[in-house]
Amino acid sequence: MNRTKLLLAEKMDQLGTRISSLRRRVSQIEELLQPHRAAAAREHIAELEKQRDLVEARIKESEEQKKEINEMETEFNEELSKGKADIETTTAELDAKKREKDVNFVQQVKSLIEDDGASIRKAFVLRCVSRFRLNDLFDALLDRVPSDERKAAINEIDFSGGTPLSTAAQSVPDNIGQANEQYEFCSKLMKLGADKNRVDFRGLTALGIYRTTVRPNRESRVMMVDNPFFNSIEAGDWEPIYERMEDLLMPAGGETEADRKAKQSPESDDDWDEDEEDSEEEDGILDEEEGGIADGEDDEGLDGED
Repeated sequence: MNRTKLLLAEKMDQLGTRISSLRRRVSQIEELLQPHRAAAAREHIAELEKQRDLVEARIKESEEQKKEINEMETEFNEELSKGKADIETTTAELDAKKREKDVNFVQQVKSLIEDDGASIRKAFVLRCVSRFRLNDLFDALLDRVPSDERKAAINEIDFSGGTPLSTAAQSVPDNIGQANEQYEFCSKLMKLGADKNRVDFRGLTALGIYRTTVRPNRESRVMMVDNPFFNSIEAGDWEPIYERMEDLLMPAGGETEADRKAKQSPESDDDWDEDEEDSEEEDGILDEEEGGIADGEDDEGLDGED
């Protein structure tokens, strides 16, 4: 739309310049006519008058074109304003529906806790909300956790070994706006007490989980930077975002060995086979952890709200 307005403005400037030039030509012709009139050079006067008429006709044509462009610009601006108003209306309606949905959700959670004795901590619902970076819902749910248990709830480990922070780090942003949301949400969790040094059963901190998740996109965008078929500017903008996120998630004692490996792509089939063997071992660890949690032997968080 901005390009269209610029093109219209450029056309208007060209027509204005053209009209000014033609008017100067008319003035020159009028000056030439004066001595010929005095000398009664009728034929030459007629020719000059003919030229003048032609120039004035061109001026009229240009002015009509200018008028058409003004009308087009007015129509364009009206459509643009209408489009913006429609977008604002739709956005407001969607926001209202979202707020209503959030309120209903919070009321349902409140009912489950107060009427049915449900536990936010035992349900690992904070981790689920962190997956989609739902700030308002996260705050509402955390408010339902006793204040002396909130830090423990933020660092709760679920059956897969994940925490709200590692889950938020695992979310793959599709655009720079979502990447900024992810950074802000992870920063918020850490301010609330999320432990970025916590290691899962693979030896990965939230940093390693983030690297594992974004690595395919990061490598493809590096190749896009020098590729004329892609938007190299946008692709290049991602690298500082990755680095900023890694700085935020870097453990106090530095990255683990698993975190370092997560930054590298598998270079051979042997690497993938080794990953599959590790996965089988991890499944065994998970089975043991689930058994321990089910028997109430693991994580003080399960002794949360009654």
